[in-house]
Amino acid sequence: MFTLLGIAVALFIVSALVTNKGSFTITLPRSQMLNLGLVLSDTADFKRPRHEILSPPVVDLWNITRSSIPENIHMLDGENNGKDYIAMTFYLKNTGNKDLEYVLSVDLNEIYRNVDEALRVELYINDESKIYAKRKSDGSGESEPDTIPFLSRTRIIRTEPKDVNIDQIEKFTVVAWIEGEDPDCTNDLLGGFVKMTMNFDAKVKDIE
Repeated sequence: MFTLLGIAVALFIVSALVTNKGSFTITLPRSQMLNLGLVLSDTADFKRPRHEILSPPVVDLWNITRSSIPENIHMLDGENNGKDYIAMTFYLKNTGNKDLEYVLSVDLNEIYRNVDEALRVELYINDESKIYAKRKSDGSGESEPDTIPFLSRTRIIRTEPKDVNIDQIEKFTVVAWIEGEDPDCTNDLLGGFVKMTMNFDAKVKDIE
């Protein structure tokens, strides 16, 4: 997703460079597209349904705080990477003939030089937002301010099963950045990078 090349620290307000070694990929198993009728699209009209969406990496990204990202970022369809962040809005639709339920997970597939220590991932589901981060590294086990802890070293999020009935559309926005106010955003991250994927897994909804 992004690679850190350099950081200058000043009261934990830092500047971090990244390059294009990483990527962010959204995937839906092709079999679920064919057999269940679930499709992805980066526009609400589904003119280009697909089973995978790839966000291009951001080159020479400097670390920032959340206030530097537009508040309406979740209202902009498709890839909306800024100079200093990755942002993607896309949709999931049940075009099949059965009600379904899905689970969404976000994983870190590759981590180098602990860049994930200062990573923030904001996920909007139907325009409702939550921000995720690793727990503090000071041994307290506490969450970073205003965040939900990553589930593990490699898994950021895994949702509870959620219904997506026939013709229903679910909207998602993912925003990711290096948090400049995180105490772990230091020179120790020099040369690091992470790669991240979002995966969907669906099945026919159980009849109660």
